[in-house]
Amino acid sequence: MHLPTLEWALMGAMGGKKLKATLQYGLAIPLKKIRVPLDETNYRFQTLNNWSAIFQIGVRYNFLLTKKEMN
Repeated sequence: MHLPTLEWALMGAMGGKKLKATLQYGLAIPLKKIRVPLDETNYRFQTLNNWSAIFQIGVRYNFLLTKKEMN
């Protein structure tokens, strides 16, 4: 989308300290109307109805150690 959007997302992760499997689902909602030209001098405003959804599965690995783990 080329316009401002608001995205609601839900993310979960499970696994150990360093390696986690992640899952994310989100819904992007357009926040404003667009101006649609009818001809060279006239236009009308149109509400956007095209929402988009995302779904993502991934793996996350933490390379950094905290000070407590380094000792």
